[in-house]
Amino acid sequence: MLRADGRLFLESLPAGLVRAFHVYFPDPWPKKKQTKRRLLDAVALEAISARLEREGTLRIATDHPSYGRSIQLSLGSVESLERLDWEALPPPPPTNYELKYAAQGRPIWRFLLRRR
Repeated sequence: MLRADGRLFLESLPAGLVRAFHVYFPDPWPKKKQTKRRLLDAVALEAISARLEREGTLRIATDHPSYGRSIQLSLGSVESLERLDWEALPPPPPTNYELKYAAQGRPIWRFLLRRR
């Protein structure tokens, strides 16, 4: 676990080294002027994919509908990642945020991706 700027951290990793990335409930930067600060966009997803080993996985979860839609759209341009059903692999234990948001009835956007 590392607390750092996610983009700088990604850039520091060699290609094809990582077996799995997990990104749960990243800051959605909900205001229109802030969306450029979001971690997960097409550029970052390409960078993540490049650092995954073949068949490596990426799990993403967010409760923010706008961010979920944005991630979904961005994934359409990242051909090196294929989307799998969340339950295709054993799911991780729920995070505290996931438990809290589920109790509030918020829908959770979940993405399981595998590098082709």
